[in-house]
Amino acid sequence: MPTAADISNNLRNGVYNDFAAVVWRQPTRWNSARNDGVNEVNLGIYKNFKPTERNKLQVRCEMFNALNRPRFGNLHTSPSDNKFGQMDPVQLNQPRIIQLAMKLYF
Repeated sequence: MPTAADISNNLRNGVYNDFAAVVWRQPTRWNSARNDGVNEVNLGIYKNFKPTERNKLQVRCEMFNALNRPRFGNLHTSPSDNKFGQMDPVQLNQPRIIQLAMKLYF
């Protein structure tokens, strides 16, 4: 059983002296905790028509983030962070955007 002298030698301000050594041995980055990769599909479909010999009509359909996959904020990997292991709930990319256009060359 430890004596009072042993306990007082190991305690400083109510904390064991070796607490700092234990904390500093913890890794500051976690290799297995990574953010998801960017997984977006952008599509563009173009069709050219020649209604007359001199004119050309182009019809376009463009889709950005066509599959509508969200990409959330960063993963908190610092052990000292109070949100450790959580992701920010903010969506970083835009939702699906579709645009149609017609272009006439004359």
